Amino acid sequence: MEKGAGAMNAALIHLNLSSLGGAERVFAATVEALNQAGLVPDVYTLTPASPSEISRFYRKKVRFKLRLIRPRLPGVYSKLALTLKLPELARCDVVLNTSGSFTPFPLAGTCRRYLAYVYNPYPLYNPALTPENQKYARFPWRLYFEPYRGAALKTLKKARLLAVSSYTRARLRVLFGVDSL
Repeated sequence: MEKGAGAMNAALIHLNLSSLGGAERVFAATVEALNQAGLVPDVYTLTPASPSEISRFYRKKVRFKLRLIRPRLPGVYSKLALTLKLPELARCDVVLNTSGSFTPFPLAGTCRRYLAYVYNPYPLYNPALTPENQKYARFPWRLYFEPYRGAALKTLKKARLLAVSSYTRARLRVLFGVDSL
């Protein structure tokens, strides 16, 4: 993290930077805003893309430092490897999660400020509601998914959530009883 004396530092969590889509556009805009505020954030990811790739694809000038999340764990549990980076993240003034799908970060309460974008809360509420996650609602996949879901639900209470639409904000309130921006 580049910072001068007394300057704020920030970290971004974006688990998959290799597929450039809507969530990565939010990531690029967030990095661009931080850069304009004089910050060069550390970016924690499982699958990296370079700042030049992001800049070229989105036509945004972005600067960040990559921090790879290791080890790679199977499936949804690879997201939980993020907890191994907690000592680094706890030193940041703000941690922003722009990953797209809600990512469990069980120790989010130890960060000074933890903000997470939520695009679609339904897979967390009931995996059967989204076609790509329906297998997690059935045995034996349910045994695989439920511990992950439990960790994600605990994080909901500790994070400041940023809903990408009024509809998502309303769904978070109805499904989980949590407020969001």
